[in-house]
Amino acid sequence: MFRRKSKYLLTIFLIITLILIFNQSLFSDTRTENIDIVIALDKSLSMVEEINAVKAYVDHYIIDQLVIPNDYLLVIGFYGKTQVLVSQFIRNEADKERVKKIINAVKADGHFTDIGHALDVVKEKLSKLANDHRRKYVLLLTDGKQEAPPGSKYYSPTGKFNHEFLKNAKVIQKQGWKIEILGIGKLPETEELAKVISGNYTEISTNPTEREIKAKTKNLLSVVEVIEKPQLVTFSNKGKGKITLKLKSSGYKSPVMVKVIGIEILMPDGKHLGLENSKFISEIGPGETREVSIPVKFSKPLASGEYKGTLIFKFDSAGVRFVPAAFDVDFRVKTLIESYWWMILVGGLVLLILIGLLIWYVSQLSGGRRGMRIRLVVEELPVDRINKPVEIKEKIPLYLSIVKDNISIVDKMGSSVVAKLILIGGKLKLSVLKDGFFRDIQEVADDVLNKSLKVKTDIGRNYHIKIRAIS
Repeated sequence: MFRRKSKYLLTIFLIITLILIFNQSLFSDTRTENIDIVIALDKSLSMVEEINAVKAYVDHYIIDQLVIPNDYLLVIGFYGKTQVLVSQFIRNEADKERVKKIINAVKADGHFTDIGHALDVVKEKLSKLANDHRRKYVLLLTDGKQEAPPGSKYYSPTGKFNHEFLKNAKVIQKQGWKIEILGIGKLPETEELAKVISGNYTEISTNPTEREIKAKTKNLLSVVEVIEKPQLVTFSNKGKGKITLKLKSSGYKSPVMVKVIGIEILMPDGKHLGLENSKFISEIGPGETREVSIPVKFSKPLASGEYKGTLIFKFDSAGVRFVPAAFDVDFRVKTLIESYWWMILVGGLVLLILIGLLIWYVSQLSGGRRGMRIRLVVEELPVDRINKPVEIKEKIPLYLSIVKDNISIVDKMGSSVVAKLILIGGKLKLSVLKDGFFRDIQEVADDVLNKSLKVKTDIGRNYHIKIRAIS
C-alpha cells in the first residue's frame, strides 16, 4: 500500500515538474540580444480597479518572462505628472525582485492624464541610449484620454491633441520605437492616440485580468522594421514617383499584414504634401526580409527642383505597423525634359526618319529637281545647223526624233520618235524604239553622253551624232 502511494505521489510530482518545465519553455523569452523595454503605466484615479491586474502582468510576464540579463527597463507612472519608477539595467534576479517591489507599491491616486508629458520623459530617457543600437519597445497602458492639467504645454480645454502634442508625435514617429498601446475599455481617444504616434492599438476589457493582458500582448517584442529606406525619391514633372522600402519581420510566428492607408510629406515650413495612390498591403512571413515599392503621385503639382521633407506613413488599425513610421528624405521633381527625355529622343529620331523619307519621296517623284542641259550635235552638218540646248530632268524622258534629214530632241512622243532618252543618276540612257535607225545600238545604251552614234535617216542618209552635256 505504501509503495503504491509512493508511486502515485512520484507520478504526480513528475507531471507537475513537466508542466512547469513546459510552461517555462513556452512563455520564457529565448532571445539572446538585449533590448530596451519601456512600461508606461496610467496611475490616475480612474485606474483604481485595473491597477492590480496591470501590476501583476508587469511582475509575472514582463519582468519574469520577457526581461533577460542586461536588458534596460524603464517604468514610469503618469497622471498629471510623470514619475520615473524604474530606470536601470537588469543584471540578475536580485534586480528583478527589487523592481517588483517598486511596481507593487504603485497606486492609482493621481489626477489628470498627461500622456504627452509621459512621452517626453520616455524620449528623454531613451535618447541617452540612442547609440546602443538596440531595439526599443514601449508599452503604454491607459484607460483614459489625453487630459493634461492646466499649465502643461499639452493642455487642451477640449481634450483634443493640441499643436504641441502633434508636433511631438512627429518626432516620436521617427524614433523607430515599437509602440504598443493597450486601451482599457473602449475609448475612441485611445485608438486615435495610437494613430497619432503610429503605435499598435489593442483594446482590452474594462476590468482586465492578468491573463487577458498577457494574451493581448503576445507579440509585444515582435516587430517589422524598415532596414533600408530611400535616400532620394525622384518624381516626374507630373508628380509621379515610387517609394521603395526594405522591411524585415522579427519575432512573429506567423505571417503578418502591413497595411498602409496613406503617405504624406511634411515640409520644413510645416506644410503637408499629400500623396495619392499611396495605399498598399503586404504580407510578410516570419523572419522574412521583403522589398516593397509603392507608386505615388502628388495631390497637387510641385515645381521642379530639389526638396527635403519627412515621409510619414499612416496605417490601418487592423494591420501591423512598421518602424520607423516616419523618416527624413530628399526628393527631386524632374523637369519636363528630364521626365520624358527618352520619348523626346525617340520622337526626334522618328521625325528625322520621316523627313528623310519625305525628301527621298519628293526626289523620286520630281527627280529631286535635278537635271542637266544637253545639246544634240550632228557632226556632218555645219555649225549654224546645231540644235539649241534642252533641259532634261532626272527620270523624266525626252525623245529623239527623225524627220527626213532633220534630227532633233523633242519632249513628246510622236510618230517621228525613234528613241527615248532618260537621265538616271547622271547617266543618259538611250532606248531604241524603232529598228533600222541605229547601226551600233540594238536596244539600250547605258550612257550615250558625249559618245558618237551612227544614225540612218528615214531617207537613207547616214550621220554621226553626239549628245553633249552643257555646264
